[in-house]
This record gives sequence, C-alpha cells and structure tokens, in this order.
Amino acid sequence: MQINGNTLTLDDGRTIALPKYPTTSRVKVWRVPAEYRADGVFISITGPGLAAEDIPACNLADCAVIGELDYPADDGATLEAARAQRLELARASVEVARRLSLADTPVLEQQTWSTQLAEAQALAAWRATPEALPAEVAPLLTALAAARAQGETVFALADKVLAAASRHVAAAAPLVGAWQRIERQLRQADTLEALLAVDLRFPEPQA
Repeated sequence: MQINGNTLTLDDGRTIALPKYPTTSRVKVWRVPAEYRADGVFISITGPGLAAEDIPACNLADCAVIGELDYPADDGATLEAARAQRLELARASVEVARRLSLADTPVLEQQTWSTQLAEAQALAAWRATPEALPAEVAPLLTALAAARAQGETVFALADKVLAAASRHVAAAAPLVGAWQRIERQLRQADTLEALLAVDLRFPEPQA
C-alpha cells in the first residue's frame, strides 16, 4: 500500500483519490463489510486542523485496520491556505488603517456623512434661487447649520461638506491603492516564497 501525490494505491492494485490538505496528515485504511461500504474500504485521515479521527459506523468486530501511512502536505493546498491567511491579514490591516484615519471623528458623525454629501450635492441646483429652496432638499444640513450656531447658511455648510468629502477621498486613495496592489500580488503569487515576500504594510493615515 502506498501514496503517490494524492492517490492511495491498495495492495490489490485499486486506487483511491484522497482529498488534498495543506499539512502533513496520517491515513488509516480499514477493511469493512461490503454491506457497509461496497468497495469494502474505509479511509480515515487525521492531522493538524482536521477533524478528530473517524471510525467506521458499523460493528467494529467486523472491521480491521489494514494499514497506516503518512500523507505529505499538498504543495498546492499549502499555497492556497497561506494565500487565504495573507489575504485575511491584509484585509484586517487595511481596516485598522481606515479606522485610524477616522479616529478623531465620532461614529455618530460618520453615520451622517452620506446624507450630508447627498444634500450638499442636491443644493447645487438651488444656489441661484436660495429663497425657493424646498425644506425637503436639505433637512439635515439645515438642522446642522442651525445647531452649529456659526451664522453660516446651508449653502456655506454644503461647501464645507463637499470640501471635506474631497479631502476624505484624497486621504483614502493611498490606502485603497495599497490594498489593490497587495491583493493583486497575493493572488498572482505562484510559490510560497513569492507569497511571503509580498509587503503587507499600508501607508500611515494622512493628517
């Protein structure tokens, strides 16, 4: 009985395709009754990250272990497992960088940004006739302008919102670009060495 690649060859010449794993494991081969398994064979594979050892779900008195073999890690599976881990680490890193860039802004305020921007953009159509501005066009910005108590018009506040949105996009661009570069390099890496060589560092948040 032997294993070549992911193929187990039994002593009688029959072959069984084994699943591919990223870590070295142990294959145990059982002889079982034909009424339990038509081919009379039950395979159990154990190793790091795998489920606990499986045993035939039939009368064990009618079964026998006919062999055990080490099953080497599959290079392709190892590469894909490492790729998934590195991608997850990169996603977590860019999320940390994103949060740091917003650390000085309360979450409550961040949650209004999309509405602020939409209203600021909608106000452009009413700049020539501010006296005709319908109340429903910018209710949030109108309320914010009043609550800020800085004597600014809703149009002046809209200008500040648009400028802030532009600054936010400019600050996010290096992070987004770095993530796209890192993701591309990780997905294109065809060896473990190339995968581990990808720099996962992100630029520091801009002031």
